[in-house]
Amino acid sequence: EIVRLGSVLPIGSNVPARYMAFGDSITDGDGSSSGYGYRRLLENRLRAHFGDGEVVNQSEGGTRSNEGADRISRSLRRIDPAYTVVLYGTNDWNADECRNVAGPPCFTVDSLRRILRSIKAERSLPVVGTIIPVNTGSDPRVPESRNVWVRDVDELIAAMVEEEGGVLADLYGAFMEVPDFHSLFYDHVHPND
Repeated sequence: EIVRLGSVLPIGSNVPARYMAFGDSITDGDGSSSGYGYRRLLENRLRAHFGDGEVVNQSEGGTRSNEGADRISRSLRRIDPAYTVVLYGTNDWNADECRNVAGPPCFTVDSLRRILRSIKAERSLPVVGTIIPVNTGSDPRVPESRNVWVRDVDELIAAMVEEEGGVLADLYGAFMEVPDFHSLFYDHVHPND
């Protein structure tokens, strides 16, 4: 016998079916034919499953996670999302303090922690994605060492998200399950449709 229990999510006065997509150019949809990237697909799936769902874009192309940490609170107060989907870190590797360094002095994990805590403080529910791999061999800006960095940082991100009580979306793992994950890219860092 199945017993169904209702539950109420602790979202305060946030809009129940509103999801905020927060990140860089990948969240913005660069590389996708529609220019919406994952956002439209997510919105369509939410509506099909729940009957409702709105994904509001709050991405800024070319930004790093520390810049996202500085702007997250403004976006949360403006959008009032029940859920916030975060995909940040791809551009962090380009910072001198992060190049091939997963932990401190690299700011990625600390910035994502600040973002996650800000989301929770505004009573939105955080979903934090791991950094996707890069398309090695397509461009000199993405050497194999960059994917080693991504993997190492993602392990730290996963531990932090669990520690902070967020939800982890293992995007890196999903990409790596595809035998030729290079086919998933539009260019050196942006995924295609």
